[in-house]
Amino acid sequence: NRQVVQEQWDLVREYVVPYRGQFFKQQTQESAVEWRENRRVFDSTAINANNTLSSSLHGAITNPSHQWFNFRFLDDKLSEDREAAQWLRDCSQITFENLRDSNFNLQANECYIDLTSFGTAFLTKEVLEKDGEFDDLLFKSTPLEESYFEQDYRGRISIFYRKMNWSATMIYSKFGDDTPDDIKRRAKENATDKDICIVFAVYKREDKEDTGRIMTPPERPYGYKYFLHDNAEQIGSEGGYYSMPALVMRWRNTADSLWGNSPAMIALADILTLNQLVELILDSLEKVVDPALKVTERGLLSDLDLGPAGINVVRSMDDMEAFESRARFDVAELNRSNLQSSIRSIFYVDQLELKDSPAMTATEVQVRYELMQRLLGPTLGRLESDFLDPLVKSTFADLMRYKRLPPAPSSVQNAENPTTLVEYAGPMARAQKLDMAQSLQSYLGAVAQLGEINPEALDKVDWDQAVALLAEYHQVEPKVLKPEAAVKKERKDRKQMENRMAEAQTVEQEGKAQAAMPPGGAPLAAV
Repeated sequence: NRQVVQEQWDLVREYVVPYRGQFFKQQTQESAVEWRENRRVFDSTAINANNTLSSSLHGAITNPSHQWFNFRFLDDKLSEDREAAQWLRDCSQITFENLRDSNFNLQANECYIDLTSFGTAFLTKEVLEKDGEFDDLLFKSTPLEESYFEQDYRGRISIFYRKMNWSATMIYSKFGDDTPDDIKRRAKENATDKDICIVFAVYKREDKEDTGRIMTPPERPYGYKYFLHDNAEQIGSEGGYYSMPALVMRWRNTADSLWGNSPAMIALADILTLNQLVELILDSLEKVVDPALKVTERGLLSDLDLGPAGINVVRSMDDMEAFESRARFDVAELNRSNLQSSIRSIFYVDQLELKDSPAMTATEVQVRYELMQRLLGPTLGRLESDFLDPLVKSTFADLMRYKRLPPAPSSVQNAENPTTLVEYAGPMARAQKLDMAQSLQSYLGAVAQLGEINPEALDKVDWDQAVALLAEYHQVEPKVLKPEAAVKKERKDRKQMENRMAEAQTVEQEGKAQAAMPPGGAPLAAV
């Protein structure tokens, strides 16, 4: 069913992402891997542009150098509870540290490369157990050529298949005594050719539900099996997952298709044209560097010698001369520059790369991330829904299940709605929040100026809510903010202190007034 789109993928692989595998060639041996330079590719603009875009996405969305997500409660009352908010912040930090300590960042980069080139990428997640306890997280960016899936009405994976070529040694090391006899025999003979096709399938068990506790593999909501592709013989026993381990992400959805499209597919016409143009320029350049010769009839008396220090005998010096091609390299170079600029523009390189100046100011960096937010906003929203949300939520649930997170405080355990949401804190998400913070600060500054003219204008603003929003936009740690009860107590004490000071000032003024009165009781002014 995907034969047609694979032809498109094969062009993208050849001209945009070399060494990502071949869709129509079974690489059953190491010698089958294509390492030689492909001389059909004469220009690397698309290759570099795709690397720039994929690396920028990785750094802007899931940057490994800092925590790129936080949890928050859906219930505002829980969010205002300092103990509950701090517990949730600790949970988000532990979740991030487990992702960072795993191979997630390595495999995520592979996914971004597939996403910007093929338009579709797959990532699988597995919780490794040791003696029934949590051991580690294992991620794998599965090659597009091996990955197949069926989706539900929401567009998410309902069944995932992976078709792989393994050697007998690999199968035996995975399944041990459950390996079929003929494969076991080949493994003992140290057969290394990857000529055995197996299929890995993950599917939903309709009669199983996640209880939030540790369950045996047959009781888990998702099951998986390995079987031979040739005869559908199952290898090993059936296993289980608590959630769908495979995530599919698409750059843009393609109408009436499971598969997405990408900037590489949009730029493919320019990429092919550019390669043909550069090939033509090289052919023309060869004629200039080593031009053809023109001679008169019978003007050459010896064999033609074009080697170094060669001697050619001619009747007259005018009987042989170089044939100038008169090629217009200026026109060709102009067209080449236009095509390269178009390709870089499709991959957003002009907006993503730093300018030529030695350094950028903080304001320029902020503006660039805001521009990225506008350009990549639709893709970012799709990635959050299909990739980031399921990844972070399932990891949080797994850590909670294996008691790798601190126990929830009583305010959370007794809450009617302890539902948590994921808020992203990558550079692009921060740029959006800082833009909102700047708008709020500008508004508050304008209101403050109006308050100097008409103090009643200040009554229009809920200042407590404004301060809370600024803290949220700037992603301030909950421990920095005082609890609501402490704020109320300080305000009450301050009010009482102000009242006592006002009373003392009134008594002092009355005492001065009485001291200024004459003995007869009439004020001096009256006398």
